[in-house]
Amino acid sequence: KKNMKDDMKKKMEAKTFEIRKNALIKELSQALKNLDSVDTRVKTRIDKLNTEGKDVTSIKALLATAEDKLNKAKTDVQALDSIMPASSTPSTTGSSTPEVDLSKPRVIGNTAIRSVKDARDAFKKVVEAIAHMSGNKSERQATTTPSTQSNASTTSTQ
Repeated sequence: KKNMKDDMKKKMEAKTFEIRKNALIKELSQALKNLDSVDTRVKTRIDKLNTEGKDVTSIKALLATAEDKLNKAKTDVQALDSIMPASSTPSTTGSSTPEVDLSKPRVIGNTAIRSVKDARDAFKKVVEAIAHMSGNKSERQATTTPSTQSNASTTSTQ
């Protein structure tokens, strides 16, 4: 009876792990799809800046780095997708598939999660460089924040 309960528990853990892993992969795949879209739009914007006669070599270098990180993220998400929980049958203990800790799929997916975040951050740098070159500087937005805070502090002292 105990072996049967243990087998059932392992099957339930494996099923829960698979559900959570698939949800994580779906989320990461959507993020990759969004980054692909950003990549396409950034390339269009770089071409436009280039036709305007602006030097875009630094932006192209940032874009190459971002695309490398995006490709690494895609590889890491595929690697996460290929992870399978070990079978509960005793015959697989000598097999080459490593036993997967079924308690936390996000821990196993940390590499893929970090890779997607790195790619996102790299594309953010590209977009900021494009905005800076286009004249849309974010510094103007940052200066409004302190003036709002100073008004709030003078209001609180009155």
